[in-house]
Amino acid sequence: MLRMLKRRSLSHHKKAALWLPVDWRPNPPEGDERRTQMTWRRTLLESVALGALQYFAWEPRRREALPAWGQAYLSAFILAFASPLLDVELMQLHEEAPEASRAWLRTLNRPEGDLLLPPETVRLFPLTQAIRRLVEVVKRAGVQGVWVFVDGFERWEADLDLDDAVIQGALQRFFSTLAYFDQPGFAFKMAAPLRWRRFLTRTHAVNTRRVVEFELQWDMDDLTDIVALRLALASEGRVTKLIDLCDAPDVVTWLQRYGGGNPRRWLRWTGDLYRIYLEEGGERPLSIASWRRIRRQLAPRLRITPDKRVWVGSLEIKGLSESLYRVLEYLYVRDGEICSRKELFTQAYRPGEATYGWEGTMETVIWRLRQAIEPDPHHPIFLITERGRGVRLARTR
Repeated sequence: MLRMLKRRSLSHHKKAALWLPVDWRPNPPEGDERRTQMTWRRTLLESVALGALQYFAWEPRRREALPAWGQAYLSAFILAFASPLLDVELMQLHEEAPEASRAWLRTLNRPEGDLLLPPETVRLFPLTQAIRRLVEVVKRAGVQGVWVFVDGFERWEADLDLDDAVIQGALQRFFSTLAYFDQPGFAFKMAAPLRWRRFLTRTHAVNTRRVVEFELQWDMDDLTDIVALRLALASEGRVTKLIDLCDAPDVVTWLQRYGGGNPRRWLRWTGDLYRIYLEEGGERPLSIASWRRIRRQLAPRLRITPDKRVWVGSLEIKGLSESLYRVLEYLYVRDGEICSRKELFTQAYRPGEATYGWEGTMETVIWRLRQAIEPDPHHPIFLITERGRGVRLARTR
């Protein structure tokens, strides 16, 4: 989606608005909150400076159409907030950008005495004033403004515990502090995981509509088409639908249940299927037996969030009774430890009650839990029985 928006921002079609694109991949929050906030602002300004450099290097006519003060401010802004890799970027642009930009790039590479406005002066501007003036320069060049494309939040999910209150607070402040850049003609376009919504909706930026959310949704037909197109591309037209890849009848149902409406999960798991399909010769669809084996490898993780919601991948498990939830949570907290059925009965299912009849009751409880959380209850991968000892919960980390 972000790549599509970036292409659209650069479109020269008569009906399309032209925007200056900026790529920003902020790092996850660190322990020191004040330092983190300062780092975010610094790296954002560096990204804006780099985006302006790249754009006007490739659009020399727009830069040359600026009045003298606009050209002076543009050069000073780029140098004032330049990243440590500016010299490398200038060298590459000097080789690849149009000839009309070479003199300007040399000026940026050796600015002593060649600039009408010193970078130090721009660095002393209040942040809002520096951004406002840049937008004014960009508009003088015939561009609508600046779009900052914020990407890379999936790295945050890999590094951080997003259920931690401290991390949630840092993320809320991250979105709220975007108000520093709240200027007409300066906008952020970002893609965040849907499960962030529950705490992002509490941020000042969303509440004041500085950030407006749009939920991306794909229906079954869209997802199936996406997978089919990707398979056709990977196989050079030999595999054009899922049934060509695997003839198990529940493949699509499994993808729908555990991939949800997320194209990335559908593509990742289909990609794993395709690699195994090639390993087995790539001449006929994978068998049902192969699918059952592969399915165990592909199954998503189970997690319980602090607000007592149970998730298997992108699927939220709903409808668990309080007693069933207590048993599942008891196993989850013990992180793979084997628990006897009697222990589960007395400590989780019916704590404090009489223990008679627990054998039959717990067999039913285990069966009901498997029906709720397992991709295939007859071949469990989460709730594992250790014969003669009890049960344990697997695939939670």
